[in-house]
Amino acid sequence: MALRFDNKIFYHIPKTGGSYVRKIIESLTDDWSQIGKTHATPYDTSLALYSFCVVRDPIDWYRSYFRYRISGGRGGWNMDCMFDKVCAADTFEKFCLNVINTTIAGTTGYVGCLYIPFLKVNRILRFERLDEELADFFKHYKNFKPIAPVKVSPKTINTRLSKKTLKKLRRYEAGICNFLGY
Repeated sequence: MALRFDNKIFYHIPKTGGSYVRKIIESLTDDWSQIGKTHATPYDTSLALYSFCVVRDPIDWYRSYFRYRISGGRGGWNMDCMFDKVCAADTFEKFCLNVINTTIAGTTGYVGCLYIPFLKVNRILRFERLDEELADFFKHYKNFKPIAPVKVSPKTINTRLSKKTLKKLRRYEAGICNFLGY
């Protein structure tokens, strides 16, 4: 989703806190509208406004995605989605190995490819310190305050990785991790 509000655009990258940011925007102003398709990118909209998005550490992105699918998010694994079709697994370790092993040699990792269209925004906020970054971003809104978080995927789902798989996954996403400073 992309939200236009007060001459700005927020682009939502899946599994990066976008629903939370949307709730905050909706609480700050009545002057907002959804634009573009479900997860519109800057390439999908022709508006030349100040824009921002939120990213998260790619390893944590995989954790969140796995928990979301395992806990039944949107019905569990979506076998109409090629990523889910080739990567679905019962354990996080196997899921990550599937992610790594289905890469076409020489390409950017999945999260790197997911993030690329959003890197042309004016400002990139970090999920890991989202409340602090949103407070700074919205400091001119007198009514800004953090709100109750959106329901997240259960943390009780095991997302531990062996050191070997974690090292492989970090190397797999090294391009975007280095670019974003993770």
